Amino acid sequence: MNNNIKWLRGLLSSVSLSTALLGLLVAPAAVAAKNDALTQFLRWHSGDFSNYQQRAAQPAGAQQALVRHHYQMLDDSLNHRQMQGQLLLAEMYLSNADEALYRRQLYQFSQNSRGAIVQRVYTLPSTDEWQIQQAQPLAGCDVVWHWQAQAQAYTGERDGQRCQFVDSNSGDAIHLSSQLRLSRWSLSNQELAQRDDGNYVLGSADSEPLLLERIQRFSMRVQYRIVGRDGESRWAPLAEPLTITDQGQLLTFSDTEAAASLPYRVSLLRQASNAHEQPQLRLTLWSSADDSITVSADRAATQLGVATPQLRLQLQLSEAR
Repeated sequence: MNNNIKWLRGLLSSVSLSTALLGLLVAPAAVAAKNDALTQFLRWHSGDFSNYQQRAAQPAGAQQALVRHHYQMLDDSLNHRQMQGQLLLAEMYLSNADEALYRRQLYQFSQNSRGAIVQRVYTLPSTDEWQIQQAQPLAGCDVVWHWQAQAQAYTGERDGQRCQFVDSNSGDAIHLSSQLRLSRWSLSNQELAQRDDGNYVLGSADSEPLLLERIQRFSMRVQYRIVGRDGESRWAPLAEPLTITDQGQLLTFSDTEAAASLPYRVSLLRQASNAHEQPQLRLTLWSSADDSITVSADRAATQLGVATPQLRLQLQLSEAR
């Protein structure tokens, strides 16, 4: 009998020791996976985004305002003692001549026990001079993000029953809810604000989400043909490479030293892609007669270019900042 008890105790001790060792092996792996998920999320969320392509597809008279969102990771040395963790500065601009800033916020990210990413939101002054110590929390307005493996995207939600504030003009309670989606190449946000009676003060039940596409900037080298005093033609480069984005905006050569020799416009547009593929780029050269030459190449290609008898464009696909 005593021998059986000793054997059972030994077995339980072995099981306990094995379980403890397994925990030591699994826990670091789980922590590493959580860190990797947050690192990927922050990498996708950082950078510049624009609704240019969404706006261009909307009918005239019903277009959204053109905006640019800038998201920047803050250095750890800037972290306030009460806001430790991963901090992202969010600055939102109207893409007009003045690039007017209309919102500045601070996002603080952490992960809960279930692996979801929790985004806490703080307001910051919209003035040129500001400090991180001025950040004011938006209580109850956290966004909870979950990874969707099949869609290869993160989806986030802000609960309108918890996120509320008082309209300073009417004194009414306003409830703010959000449905967000973040992928490698885009960020969308359907933001709705309602009074207690259900009337909308921002958006509507059938409003279209704001779709922001990631902006990437590239360096474009330009050569144009000139005729020398001897009557011979040769290729001459622009003194400085031009910077162009992949959002489809038309770029002219009006501000270059060769403007008179370059009656063209050029655009670079990132084509639609799924989350698993690198998108294609379409570089288009428009002549003054509205003729165009179009070339497409995969994002992984080393160069993309077009040429005419008078002009050569070479796009360096290494991103220019």
